[in-house]
Amino acid sequence: MQPATPPASGRLRWSQRDSYAPTAWIDVPEVPRACKLHLLYTLPPSAFFDPFTARPSPPVRDVHVLGPVDLENMPGWATEPRLAAQRETGPRAWWEGDAASYRRPCTGVQCEHTALLLDLAQSGEVRVPLHVRYAHAAPVHTSSEARTMPGALHTLAQRLGTDRALGAWLHRAADAWQRELAPWLATPTTPQALVADAPVAMAVCAAEGPADWDVVDTTAVLPPSHAHWHAPLQALLGARTVYARRMALPSETSAPIPVGDAALAAPVVLVTMAAVWLATLWLSRCVWRAI
Repeated sequence: MQPATPPASGRLRWSQRDSYAPTAWIDVPEVPRACKLHLLYTLPPSAFFDPFTARPSPPVRDVHVLGPVDLENMPGWATEPRLAAQRETGPRAWWEGDAASYRRPCTGVQCEHTALLLDLAQSGEVRVPLHVRYAHAAPVHTSSEARTMPGALHTLAQRLGTDRALGAWLHRAADAWQRELAPWLATPTTPQALVADAPVAMAVCAAEGPADWDVVDTTAVLPPSHAHWHAPLQALLGARTVYARRMALPSETSAPIPVGDAALAAPVVLVTMAAVWLATLWLSRCVWRAI
């Protein structure tokens, strides 16, 4: 077999794309009954398969996770020695596969590029529940809503030009809003990728496969970032002929996920500590009076 890139066919759509728990819906074409149907979904470091809502249901018969799960970690965890050392040595539940596959080695950022192989009982629309990893704090991006109020105050100040004192006060209020309050009211977001490459439907056939599908080498269906999972993928598919069709991607393949504002980290810590201290003081006084 010669390596080939399968052509685009079928489609992918999202539901709840702007949340932490988006779902990919993939329309998988029909194949001859003699073929075993699979769907390959490659995951970026910013998202992982959500096993808690993903017990296999028709048309999905089983799910194989290629790579460590590490649900709680942020993107970049594999390059941090402390977090990388905390990887578990065996599966905890059904979605993590068998112990042998879970212990397959990966190093550095390779461990964050994982993939799903879904065994399908039939064609149709396949549900792939995902969860977006919590992003690192970033500089705030002031939203247009947060900028609306100071603009309105400046306009009002111009209309009240006859009252110089009030106009000057409104201008100062607008500047203070923009400088101090807008960052607190804004909701900073950052795009988080939901898929690494277009999903690929694969038919493993002992005889003739789908007429309009291409025979491929399995090295062609994984992007370079996921090439280290070729051996386990090949083992799961077996030695028969593989026919493939690549699903068409929608225009949006990322989710606008809220992130913490790095500029507010210190004030938040100080306010939290002050609140805890005051609550402790108040509780101590109440206990002392009760005694």
